[in-house]
Amino acid sequence: MSHALYMASQDLVYTLTPSNGTIHFGDDRHGKIPPERGEDHRRLRLRSPAGFVDYYTKMKAVDPTIDVLAVWAPIEAGKLAGGKSFPELLAEHGHADKYDGMAIHPYTNFSRDLKATRFPDKRAGHDYQMLGDAAAAKMVSDLTALVQKHGKEGAYVAVSECGALFFGKDRGAEEYREYSYAMSHALYMASQWARFADLGVRWTTGNGLIGEKPGLSRTLFGGAPGFVRTPEAIVREQLSEFFHGGGHVVDSEVKGNAEVSTRETPLGSSYEALVTNATVDKNGTLSVLVVNRSPDDDVKSRVDLGGFRHADTVDVSVVAGRSYDDFNNDEHPDAVTIKKSHATAKGDSPTLNWTFPAHSVTLLRFPPESD
Repeated sequence: MSHALYMASQDLVYTLTPSNGTIHFGDDRHGKIPPERGEDHRRLRLRSPAGFVDYYTKMKAVDPTIDVLAVWAPIEAGKLAGGKSFPELLAEHGHADKYDGMAIHPYTNFSRDLKATRFPDKRAGHDYQMLGDAAAAKMVSDLTALVQKHGKEGAYVAVSECGALFFGKDRGAEEYREYSYAMSHALYMASQWARFADLGVRWTTGNGLIGEKPGLSRTLFGGAPGFVRTPEAIVREQLSEFFHGGGHVVDSEVKGNAEVSTRETPLGSSYEALVTNATVDKNGTLSVLVVNRSPDDDVKSRVDLGGFRHADTVDVSVVAGRSYDDFNNDEHPDAVTIKKSHATAKGDSPTLNWTFPAHSVTLLRFPPESD
């Protein structure tokens, strides 16, 4: 948009500062001032009356390196016209090459997915999130399969919003009002990130940065003046090297996974306790991520490293809190923290026995064996 300042006074233009996200609209000499209607000031809307393909073509004409993604937000049930998906429709009309990928909002919607109008009790508020996790990941998996089948080579799927909630200001969460900023939600999000990485999702985001009002809300940090870090923010810090280590995902699986029983729901009556992922970073360090979603039980496991030869010292970090419903606030800003330690494991040993605490996110990092 480098030429935006030269546009006519009635053109709807803006400039964007990428480093801080600031948007400047026109001043009535260089671009039109948005009308005094609240939503126009708060939200930028890009309209393309001619259709997505035309928008894609014009964006590529400005800069061929821009990736143009279509957004699929399955907040309610149903598909696009004729019961067909976006990739199918574009392929049918000869435009399979007119998008670089798709972004999806695979929310767990308690009302839609679990047919729940409220949490029957606090434990249900935890369990409903864990039950919804696998279903949300399946939305991403299904869309990925459609894009790979009907789209062009290299087209991909990203997650531009995700989370678990009652749509409509959380009416129904009275039994567990803290669910969206407690340890439960950090476990849900960590499970999502682990599954998305396995699916090859390039990037994902979810939840706002800072609460608009004092106190806590569904954000990474509470509002002013405390800006308290939520468990999700702490887990993001814990896993920063795991996701930004410059390496690649390696295969991992859980054999004989423990099951957590729940009340009967449309998504079943149990969920797997452990969700895992593993990566090898650019320096050759093997990282094993294990999310134990069980609200009550530690899980004793044997970690099989598949012949990976590592140094004798293992770096360990754990985020758990005192209970699944634990959270940070102004009075107790460090109720949930990262606990770091080291463990000893013989570099030539193919396995490591480990106990993963209840309601925890654990990261085991195995540096490569020195020459």
